[in-house]
Amino acid sequence: MSDTDALVFGAVLLVAAAALLAWGLLLRFRRREIQHREWMAALEKGVPLPDLSRLENGMNGSRAYLLRGMIWLACGLTLTVFLVGVWLTSGSRPSVDEQIRQARELGYTQEEIREMANDWRRVALLRASTPGFPLGLTFVGIVPAGIGVAYLVFYGVESRRGRQQ
Repeated sequence: MSDTDALVFGAVLLVAAAALLAWGLLLRFRRREIQHREWMAALEKGVPLPDLSRLENGMNGSRAYLLRGMIWLACGLTLTVFLVGVWLTSGSRPSVDEQIRQARELGYTQEEIREMANDWRRVALLRASTPGFPLGLTFVGIVPAGIGVAYLVFYGVESRRGRQQ
């Protein structure tokens, strides 16, 4: 995949994610708009309003914070594990001399080893010109995990406060 293809793919992915988010927000806005019309019609007719304690959310109270906390924490931990895996597997390859020794042990002919060694040297030069995956980038997942922990702490405090009342 060339750099241009990767850039186009990333742009398409970003636009698709933004469109999905906008569509979800539009649906939520329409649902609220319908609720508002219903309430206004009820007020005009003098009919008592429906129960307003549960607006559009299916999860009321602190349980929503539990769910959000678990989702953020799981995403953060998953991202961290993924990036640590990338960091571990993007390490250095064996040297060209080591690869030649392994090829001899596997029974390749001298001509085959010479051709492969030329390819390995080209790859080694390419890899040397590109920086490796930085270890510090693996800790990016700590940010969403921290948000998840904050939600879980808030859930714990709110649930204790609810039991005391």
